[in-house]
Amino acid sequence: DTKAIACKDHWVITSPNVDFTPEPHIFREEDLQPHADGHFGLVDCFQWPQLHDKEFEYSVCIPRKDSLPSLTIAWYMPTPDNFIIPTGTKFAVGKLQDMMVQQFEQLYQFLCSHHHPLQNRTVGQEVLCHRIALAQHEVTQLQHHPLVFRDLVAFVMQLQHTLLDIHALLDYVKILYPLLASLPSKPMHANPTWMGCFMRNTKVCESLYFMGVLVWLVHDEEFIPLTMNIIHPVQLTFPDNIVRAMYLESGVSKLFPSIFQGPGGHLHHYHMHWHYEGTLTEQPEPIATPSTTQSSLSQQPSCGGKQATQKQSRATRVQAHAEVKWEEPVVPDILRPHSVFDSAWKKAEKNMQRVQLGLVDPGYHFPKPILFVNVPMPEQKKTYLVNWLSACPLWISQVSVHSPSKFPSPQMWRDFLNTIGTDLPSSMRSASTKSAVQDILGENIIHAAQGLAGAPEEIEWRGMQAISSLLDPPLWLIRSILWELYKLNFRYELYALDQVIIPHLWTTNEAQLDYV
Repeated sequence: DTKAIACKDHWVITSPNVDFTPEPHIFREEDLQPHADGHFGLVDCFQWPQLHDKEFEYSVCIPRKDSLPSLTIAWYMPTPDNFIIPTGTKFAVGKLQDMMVQQFEQLYQFLCSHHHPLQNRTVGQEVLCHRIALAQHEVTQLQHHPLVFRDLVAFVMQLQHTLLDIHALLDYVKILYPLLASLPSKPMHANPTWMGCFMRNTKVCESLYFMGVLVWLVHDEEFIPLTMNIIHPVQLTFPDNIVRAMYLESGVSKLFPSIFQGPGGHLHHYHMHWHYEGTLTEQPEPIATPSTTQSSLSQQPSCGGKQATQKQSRATRVQAHAEVKWEEPVVPDILRPHSVFDSAWKKAEKNMQRVQLGLVDPGYHFPKPILFVNVPMPEQKKTYLVNWLSACPLWISQVSVHSPSKFPSPQMWRDFLNTIGTDLPSSMRSASTKSAVQDILGENIIHAAQGLAGAPEEIEWRGMQAISSLLDPPLWLIRSILWELYKLNFRYELYALDQVIIPHLWTTNEAQLDYV
């Protein structure tokens, strides 16, 4: 018998003690790469149920995210407001706000107090003592070691993992291990605060079920008996409180390194306890302070000197932006560039002073693919994909036949993908921007992309009905969509350059259609 049943591809997932089924991320190779909050998203055993592993059996006791008020700090995400840079420092290095560090210290002391009465237990003591010593070191590090903000995010994640690990070990030693030694005669009530796990071993699943662990047994559909008594067929539960976006600073991707790529299970658990090395060997970025700004102004001999300095500073910023403008983040959704292109790009001259502005429209013929990658929530990503796939055929036709005189900026494309309503109240701050998007794209395109509420029942992509897959698109699907966007952007950028170089060949609509 099963309390709940759900399907994922050709897999059938059943549970004897839970009336929901979390979306599994255990079937294909995944990239272990920290996201914007430092955690590993849906393949993180401290955030979402993973495949059971005997060596890390205690991980089924990891508290579910936001399940215990006493552990709130264990799921906290650092913000720039909590990043305190000492007065007078020349570089953007600082420490976590004292109030937040104190909360970590209090949780550490709380866990130590619960460990003390369990020290006479024979199981898990070596691992527990090691984790407790590690947590003490990591709290001290946050108290006394200045870090760049990116490193601070990762070190906070590392401390959170250690504290959650200790909490899980304490529950394992106190509750689960005694039950393993003497299995109850009837199933215990499932503990809703524990993470639980997916598994393929029926015998182990039954044991954990009797001990009150949330379990989901994965079967191949051909092995499901026709006589199975099903209480609740359910839809997969998708996470709504897990960060999927990658790390950005001032709109620029500064990704954490990937630590492992492979299937779920033992190796995921093993690498999840990886210790972040940081970027302490890199030169931190300098910050502008009122004193240095005033000093530099006082040393300028004239208004002309001031203008020259401002122009030089602006040119420096533009050049720095040019260096990263075409650098794509290393994420699974985006295919890596061909080695020949990558080599050519490294040799290319990127000095923006050689660029003559005004010859080519600075807008984008199509959305930048990165817009679909750096989306924090699955529902918003689905909105982006639904809007683009709904409007894509009409927009391609419009660009090819009657190309507009100018094209949307990345922010305009973002507004469009996020759904622009047909009514634009004049009091809204963004009304003028959205109105500008309407002027460029046209009402037909805007009406075709009305988000999830106005989406058609089915959207076809490459001959396949795709809308049901867009909340968590398979890797091949998102790569296919983004690859087409790269191809379209590249092709139409070449057209735009061609029009500048040989404008006399682009004087008629027939000539334009021949090129397209």
